[in-house]
Amino acid sequence: MIDLDAPGVIVFFGTMNAMPMMYAHELKKMAQDVIYFVDVPEKNALCRPENHFPDISYPYPDWVVEFVLPTPFIANIFPKLTLLLMLRKAKRKKKFDTVKAVFLGGSFISYAPFFKEETLKIFLSHGSDFDTWCDTQNTSALSWGMKRRSVFKFFPYVITKALIKSIVRQNLKSAKSADVLLYFPRGMNKVGDRLIAELEDAVVTYIPRYDASFEPLKHVSRKFKHEGKKLVILSVVRFLYKTFPDSNEGYSKGNDKIIYGLAMYKKLNKNIEIHFVEKREDVHHAKLLCDELSLSDVVIWHKEMPFKEFIKLYELADICFDQVGNHWIAGGGLYALYLGKPLIANAKNLSFLGESPIMHAETPDEVCKCLVALSDLAFRKTISARSKKFAEEKFGPFAVLERLVRNDGHSHPIPADTGK
Repeated sequence: MIDLDAPGVIVFFGTMNAMPMMYAHELKKMAQDVIYFVDVPEKNALCRPENHFPDISYPYPDWVVEFVLPTPFIANIFPKLTLLLMLRKAKRKKKFDTVKAVFLGGSFISYAPFFKEETLKIFLSHGSDFDTWCDTQNTSALSWGMKRRSVFKFFPYVITKALIKSIVRQNLKSAKSADVLLYFPRGMNKVGDRLIAELEDAVVTYIPRYDASFEPLKHVSRKFKHEGKKLVILSVVRFLYKTFPDSNEGYSKGNDKIIYGLAMYKKLNKNIEIHFVEKREDVHHAKLLCDELSLSDVVIWHKEMPFKEFIKLYELADICFDQVGNHWIAGGGLYALYLGKPLIANAKNLSFLGESPIMHAETPDEVCKCLVALSDLAFRKTISARSKKFAEEKFGPFAVLERLVRNDGHSHPIPADTGK
């Protein structure tokens, strides 16, 4: 595990949704030297840390290094070269000799074989980088889904298929050379469960993670929103329910079920306002469905926006949605819980957390019933209070870090999660 008292830096590669920054942020609180790479352009606000963490601004401090790649697959195709160039740029900003631990996510898991044996190699997965891009049994379907996406759209399909097969095979090999896998708890994804077992057979330590950083929300009000002129409903769910470019239908968000359920509820209460964000493959299908169900007149569509702007939608909301499909509740749903926004979602995968204030729904009927129940202000207020307490007690990166670090000198205690 990471020795907090040993010399050397801890390096982070891979910035999906800026999620790795929550671990970097906490490790810095423990007086650790950290290097965090930002590999996406400024327009990709969701993956840039300055859009989530109030204490990080652009231009970056010396420990945050911008190295934009034209496509993350460059790291797969030229891992040794891109790793060399990225570390060389980091050393120009912040001098260091030893990398004592490295967090690798996304395409950057391909870097694992090129670190010294004494460097602790941690595969910090955001989901599909493990259960899709390390799954050698599914490369044909993945190739078909990706043939018109990213860099692959420039190649004939036969080359795309060969290239993706090679990337996936190398990713799995690299994952097996890691020391630790940080991935979601067993039972959430059948492919993930199979691959966890495969990595454990390769003597990789598996540490389950189900967490989010609430640091981006520390200046946001958590007061209960009282009755307004309209019941405001926010869905933070990406539109992914018909088209699966990564070929994994386990990632279905069930947006159609949400829309059908909302249309059913509108027949009971027309005094509603619904907010959707135009993100992912199936936005067009969702808009057509809203028109078909006569829901469009109460829907406000938003373009993708920086996180700071997105938070304003939470402040408006009385009720929030996360996925009701086969997937699991993600950061957007956890933020809703933390802010005390009653959450409707498919929560069956969270049974390991015990009793939950999440309003469980898997069908349009259940969606409608949850909305009817939450129409009552007193009930909504009770669920709001329970949601805040649940988020404070169950989530945050501390549980993972407690299993990931070693501190023989007891000089850098892990900070308590105050929930404030």
